[in-house]
Amino acid sequence: MNKLSPLIMKSWFWQTLILCSVIFLNLSLSYLVRTLGLFYIPNQFPFGLSIGPLSATLILLFVTWGVFALKLFDKSPVFTLLILAGGWSNLLERFILGSATDYIMFFISFINLADIQIWIGLILLNIQIWFWPIKKPDVEKGI
Repeated sequence: MNKLSPLIMKSWFWQTLILCSVIFLNLSLSYLVRTLGLFYIPNQFPFGLSIGPLSATLILLFVTWGVFALKLFDKSPVFTLLILAGGWSNLLERFILGSATDYIMFFISFINLADIQIWIGLILLNIQIWFWPIKKPDVEKGI
């Protein structure tokens, strides 16, 4: 478990503050890119698919429910916050601005900060779950 995890696991206040701060950062950065006239691509299709806002909302609600149902948040709150903040900020940006703003060149496509957060969170969470599983405390031995 990383060093920030105990602090974040202790309080819903910190979890909510971090989640809202990251979402605000993503939305502010996208808004600045659009208003300053910097190069961006309005990505209207989430996941590269032509699905509507209702479908994207249902998918994100299902992912959020799955995170808490599988107790992924208890295993690694920092990585899980990255995934949820990236997903929710992309969805909110679609509702507020009409499309997600992709402005970072990544090989042959464009992505945004929220996409990077989702991928980093997913990769690090998978590495932690598969290679460094969190050991359950042994109550009988007092460990």
